[in-house]
Amino acid sequence: MPSASFPDDLTVRAFTRREARDLGVSNGSIQRQGLVRVTHGVHAVAGVEEGSRRAALLLGLPRGSAFSHTSAAALHDMPLTPRQLQRAGDEVMCPSGRGPIRRSGVRGHRGLESRAVTCRDGLPVVDAADTWCDFGELVRRDGLSVDDLVVLGDAAANVVLRPERTAYDFEGIWPEPWATTTLTERLEAQERRDLLARAELFRRLDARCRPRGKRVLELALPLIRSKVRSPMESRARLTFHWAGFPEPVVNLDIYAADGHWVAEGDLVWPEQMVIGEYQGAHHAERARASADADRRQRLDDHGWRTREIWAEDLFDRERRMAMLTRFDALLS
Repeated sequence: MPSASFPDDLTVRAFTRREARDLGVSNGSIQRQGLVRVTHGVHAVAGVEEGSRRAALLLGLPRGSAFSHTSAAALHDMPLTPRQLQRAGDEVMCPSGRGPIRRSGVRGHRGLESRAVTCRDGLPVVDAADTWCDFGELVRRDGLSVDDLVVLGDAAANVVLRPERTAYDFEGIWPEPWATTTLTERLEAQERRDLLARAELFRRLDARCRPRGKRVLELALPLIRSKVRSPMESRARLTFHWAGFPEPVVNLDIYAADGHWVAEGDLVWPEQMVIGEYQGAHHAERARASADADRRQRLDDHGWRTREIWAEDLFDRERRMAMLTRFDALLS
């Protein structure tokens, strides 16, 4: 613990050595206090949590810096690959006129003047659309595929359309209890939202001068859809796409003939009245399993055929082929 003479203001937040010296604390005294070193020149009394750690890190970075690339994606709740999640440290961007950021645990980038910056959790962060474009720079470094960039783009599309929310935050968004539009009108509205999101991503990419990874981003762009609620929903949809299936509608609200709401389907083929439901780990909980069973029964009562999709159905070749065969029979 800091000595009684240590300034109280510095015991509740991270601070720079310059701040401490301005309050009369010498460098030697800082060393004797046994403080946590956040980064070069920035200290704290105790360990800091992830959110406050990034705020503390900013104290030691050039003014006008913002979190970018994988750090920006994390702040927007856009998904990272397992390889990216294993990499420690943060990625930060500053304007091109400044020297490169070189700090332990920080990967520096330049070019912030050509990116849009927003605020997330009180921190400056490159916005979701420009972050998606920046992932083109990571294709070679992180071994990203077209599918990885579509998954990321689906999440970015959600943020583009609802910038006040993170990618998969749908809390408090409820469907209309009664159909106020026809199925055709709902499908057209969804297509307009998708076009709007893709147009913004294209505009940002097109504004770049010879960006790295542009070709892979251009391949991913037409496959991006909004309203996706998880990375695995994106991967399930892409599994059907690459197998040549007709495209399912993402998270479509299902209404009965009399107009009352029945359920929301993950991947929906309306014409054939078929639904693919991705089952994540949380679906194994008893209460959720009970709710899922009730939901399937309600859909069945209204003539819809529902089939579950599990992670193993996407990543195991034999199970993937079996799943596609089942859906092919339903859709034929």
